[in-house]
Amino acid sequence: MTRQGGTADDVDGPFGPELLVRIPVRTPEGRTGHQTQRFVGVDGPRWFLRAVFQGPAALDTQAAGELESVVRDVVVVRGPEAMAPRELLPLRLPEAAAPTPEPQEQERPPLDPFTRGPEITEIR
Repeated sequence: MTRQGGTADDVDGPFGPELLVRIPVRTPEGRTGHQTQRFVGVDGPRWFLRAVFQGPAALDTQAAGELESVVRDVVVVRGPEAMAPRELLPLRLPEAAAPTPEPQEQERPPLDPFTRGPEITEIR
């Protein structure tokens, strides 16, 4: 970050030490602006969870509240198998959070893309 002309500061946050960075970016108007990001790390036994907050959540604690709640609710199941360092663990939704199944076939009208649908006649 600092090689790109940005700044990096160690700050204390709700998860312990965090890194607050400001990265120079080019705006659509061609000007130089700064993007603020907050790097959060949670260290566990044989795993590390990294979260990056950007936009309003990087600086405003009110805006970051919901994202911080997501980080707090993450459950890491590392498993006993050997893995290479920095290999990513697969993400899985808990069964209760799985999406609801699609409606049954008989509830839907048949899909026929070659049949004309309803038409609207405009009268002026």
